[in-house]
Amino acid sequence: RRLPVVENGKISGLITSREVIRYFGTGEAFRFLETGNIKDAINKPLRIILENQEIMKHRPVLMLPPKTKISQLVEKMLEEKTGVALIVRKKTLLGIITERDLIKFLHERLI
Repeated sequence: RRLPVVENGKISGLITSREVIRYFGTGEAFRFLETGNIKDAINKPLRIILENQEIMKHRPVLMLPPKTKISQLVEKMLEEKTGVALIVRKKTLLGIITERDLIKFLHERLI
């Protein structure tokens, strides 16, 4: 449901399934139809979505270093009202942690 976008090894954004749905649902995708074939719209670079403020409704991407404590991660996610955090070192993506990952982690520790 979430896709970090990496360009030249550096994070340039995060696209969720909501943004992809908005791309088509708002009709934005249809602005790119040149031949009448939907492939015109789906073959455009992701920056078409990333740079469109009408489509990108979520907050800035939460990026944390790998040494961040799990409790700090949870606090930041709650503060930022986000369900995802990218784990980065010098803007290089190391991983992605979602709410589901945290729940699974807690469940495994409690059983």
